[in-house]
Amino acid sequence: MRWKDIPLVFKIFAYAFLIFFTIVTVMPFMYFLSLSVSNYQDTFKIFIFPRDLNFSNYQRAFETVDLGLHFRNSVYITASALFLNLTTGSMAAYAMARFKFPLREPIYNLFLAGLIFSYEALLIPLFLNAKQFDLLNKPYTLPIIYATVGLPLTIFILRAFFESLPTEVMDAAMVDGANAFQTFFRIALPMSRSGLVTVGLFQFVFYWDDFALSFTLISDPELRPLSSGLARLYGEYFIDYPVLAAALVVTVTPVIIVFLLSQKQLVRGITMGAVK
Repeated sequence: MRWKDIPLVFKIFAYAFLIFFTIVTVMPFMYFLSLSVSNYQDTFKIFIFPRDLNFSNYQRAFETVDLGLHFRNSVYITASALFLNLTTGSMAAYAMARFKFPLREPIYNLFLAGLIFSYEALLIPLFLNAKQFDLLNKPYTLPIIYATVGLPLTIFILRAFFESLPTEVMDAAMVDGANAFQTFFRIALPMSRSGLVTVGLFQFVFYWDDFALSFTLISDPELRPLSSGLARLYGEYFIDYPVLAAALVVTVTPVIIVFLLSQKQLVRGITMGAVK
């Protein structure tokens, strides 16, 4: 049924639901944005716009917890984990989609089983293993663990994309002399760009926002990312909510920017995945 054939009353309900959903989604961020430029005395009084704008909260946030350091740590951890995850995950997904080898399906099902369990349930084993192998408070610990934890989702999404690619194109490349690696990097990956962007965005949000793993495995404040570094703003008897809100705005802004820049690729990737 086309949109113009839908009765007016259903269109009204659809638009009303979308407006309500948008308000519910945007309001928390707008509240923190407003709180970040307010005075502490107005913390529990403001609704949307504070009476006096106080941008010094951002300066105090950078000075109190060194947001610049934690921001650089987050960029390093997220970029490293994304590179490791997408590189190894795409290769594994391509192999499981295009090559026949013993135990291919059991191995794939084993990866799928990783989607069932929440990584929070593995915090204690991860901590004990990291302690045993001297991986606590190391700059490379979180990228390795993040990349590993995200592998099931990456393989699950990318395998579907690789299976949907026309085999004629890759067969033609191999007839022309391309080996498996050349076919993968020059043919399969460019044709699956939407899938890479989609899974990359999902993993980016997880890596950037994660608190439990970074707080458990990294106790050195100099190595913590933004998500766990902000814990220093929670005092035992006092919390400066405007400063905390300013730090949260700084933390969530990169995620919003990345989604705004990649929304077309994200929609295309989700749509293609649904069709396939």
